[in-house]
Amino acid sequence: MSKKVGIIGGLGPMATACLMNLLDKNIDMLIINDPTTPDRTKYIIDNTSPNPTDNILSMIDKLKKYNVDIIGMPCNTASYFYEKVKDNINCEFVSIVEETVKLINNLNIKTVGLLATDGTINSEIYKKELDKYGIKILLPNKDNQKNVMDIIYNEVKANKKVSQDKLEMAISDLKNQGAQKIILGCTELSVIYENELIKDNTLVDSIKVLSNEINKRAKN
Repeated sequence: MSKKVGIIGGLGPMATACLMNLLDKNIDMLIINDPTTPDRTKYIIDNTSPNPTDNILSMIDKLKKYNVDIIGMPCNTASYFYEKVKDNINCEFVSIVEETVKLINNLNIKTVGLLATDGTINSEIYKKELDKYGIKILLPNKDNQKNVMDIIYNEVKANKKVSQDKLEMAISDLKNQGAQKIILGCTELSVIYENELIKDNTLVDSIKVLSNEINKRAKN
């Protein structure tokens, strides 16, 4: 019998739907989807902005009532808030950041690029985890990072056509800097990748890593 899986969703909704498509359909699963959760990047950049912590805690409480055994959260930026909510989690928590970095380390990668929100980059959640393994992190230049943010917020989240050329420029930027692999460290970028709008064997999709780990743990 598989373990019960709970998903902290709505961060954003398309990424949550993407994860659901990747999870084993035979898993006993509950998804709490709260798209009203305040923007994580805005709060990380400016702590006077609305704080998403209470919304995340509310979703955790609902999952606890379902007695889930495993919780996953398909949002890299929201991983910044794990320290604030971890005491309220009474079961296994699968960290999208930790599992993605473990995979990078297992691939014996020494230099990795990161495509992510400004919030994820500023919080250094990936850098801190990569530092544990001595893996160097590379970031896009200012113009390419601006394009990545535009793709995430004004295209994927807005359900508009994706500027593939801009994304490819950001990928080329990281490759030219020496990236052996590139982490798609935003689940909105995962939506692009999983829909096969961009194909590149350099890319490591964090939401795919998360789904694989949840599937494995749910069956054990």
